[in-house]
Amino acid sequence: MGYSLKNRYVVLMAAAVVAAGCTEEKFEIIVSDETQGTVYNPWYPDDPQEDELVLEDVLRDAAWPECITVKKDLTYNGYFTRDFGLNGCDGVYTTELPDGNIFWSFGDSFFGMLSDPTLRIRGGNESNFPRNAIMIQTKQNYNGFHCLNELIQIDDPYRTDYYKGRTFLRHPDGEQTDESIAAGGIDQNFYYWPGDATVIERDGKTILQVLWGDCFKTEDGGMGRKGTLLTEYDISGTPGDGTYMTEIRRLEPAETYITNYGSAIYEDKEHTYLYGDGERSDGSKGPVVARTKSGHDISGDWEYWVNQAEEGEPADFRWQDEAPDLDHLKRSHVMDFWGVQPNVFKHGDYYWWVIQEPVGKELWLFRSENPWGPLYPTEKTERKQIFTLPDQLDKQGDQSHGILYNVFVHHGLSKEGELVISFNSEAPEFTRNFNEIGSADFYRPWFYRIYGWDKVFD
Repeated sequence: MGYSLKNRYVVLMAAAVVAAGCTEEKFEIIVSDETQGTVYNPWYPDDPQEDELVLEDVLRDAAWPECITVKKDLTYNGYFTRDFGLNGCDGVYTTELPDGNIFWSFGDSFFGMLSDPTLRIRGGNESNFPRNAIMIQTKQNYNGFHCLNELIQIDDPYRTDYYKGRTFLRHPDGEQTDESIAAGGIDQNFYYWPGDATVIERDGKTILQVLWGDCFKTEDGGMGRKGTLLTEYDISGTPGDGTYMTEIRRLEPAETYITNYGSAIYEDKEHTYLYGDGERSDGSKGPVVARTKSGHDISGDWEYWVNQAEEGEPADFRWQDEAPDLDHLKRSHVMDFWGVQPNVFKHGDYYWWVIQEPVGKELWLFRSENPWGPLYPTEKTERKQIFTLPDQLDKQGDQSHGILYNVFVHHGLSKEGELVISFNSEAPEFTRNFNEIGSADFYRPWFYRIYGWDKVFD
């Protein structure tokens, strides 16, 4: 994710007001009971009419194979052009659910009410910054996105906490007091960022399993990670029935944390594969692979695809029960190119990998004969560029941007077998997420559809 500047954000808190009264005998402090506010119900009724997709042709880049056609998805871009509640986010994962709905998870997110929706201006005082958020999409229309983050208040638009949100999954070591959380404060020292998710059946229940990075603020204001959390949610019923998305349990893997296995997930018939980032000796990164030892329940035992050879020797990969140590991790990446968060899926006889070089503009497509690779440069694993991230954003005001990151594939949104991708955009400077025309359209996802990708190796 794009983590470089966001930790400098300071949440602005609303001051508590206490009224005082007096009599002749003494002064008495009177605390007025605040009027009970309307409770936000995320399961409001759906609009039954779904939208037709509105797509716009993208000028072809000469670097793409001739079979590639790309269209900008104006419909899904519109769904994330939001005025209140969640109006900015990154780390945009989707997981198809058996009931036909789609689970969306986000990392750092802006909540509140835009100070000027027409000019797309996000005000600093009117926003807060939950560290994660989730939605359930039930329909293909604007109101089909049901955000499950608790909101501070939705009754008084003249208070600065209007439609501000709380972090969906709060860290137990969060530093904010209960009073601060009630007023819209957000933990900044310890928090969870989302990884990928999957669905299993257990004991007659349909269960959504979600992986989270256990993160903390470093002394220099950056981000560190100390572990991985697994949460489970009951999705056996229907949205709004009182049990849907209720938490079942939280688990932490027993082994010492080594890297972010589960930043991407792929399920085949026998295993669930969990991909992470392996840092090389030169500081670049490439994918490393783990998988469930048997079945698809990621709360069970894992095994790891580890290069047993010493530095400089021919690769000797094997599955092992123990997580690799740092030295082995540095030589267990499954491709020579620099890339993280692979989007892996099966099509035909091959496993396909969609990978962005970190914060680069090129989106690459690889293929392999196994879900663990390898992706070393050979005739069968040659990479092809299938998209180029844009130089400008389709927004009001200044269309330049900072880094573009978190390129994810959303299979549940595909209509004709095309690859539906999103990427996130940072503002050129973090302060420019606020108080300028178009600032609300920094720090949000943008959606494109890539056609002809399955013919690039023909």
